[in-house]
Amino acid sequence: MGHVGALQIDTAEPPELTWTIWEDAYEGKGYAIEAVTAYLAHVPKVDSFAEMLIRIENKNQRSLRLADRIGATRDEIAVAPHWMPTAVTLRLRVTNNG
Repeated sequence: MGHVGALQIDTAEPPELTWTIWEDAYEGKGYAIEAVTAYLAHVPKVDSFAEMLIRIENKNQRSLRLADRIGATRDEIAVAPHWMPTAVTLRLRVTNNG
């Protein structure tokens, strides 16, 4: 169906929060927000990072809305990575809710 989790390509940067829905039949049903929310509730219990990056293709409105819903803010000065040159970079503060 898809995935959610942290990816750290460059250790000089915070890890990246990634999510993907692999099949169109599962898009728009709330699975991504459910998975991301559950993951973010779990992160403070197992990892020590306080911030995550999110990189989204600038035309991916669904993912941009999801990022907004979880409180990510756009990093206006971030340079898109070479492997996703049209990406928008957002930052998300990871909080310990428990």
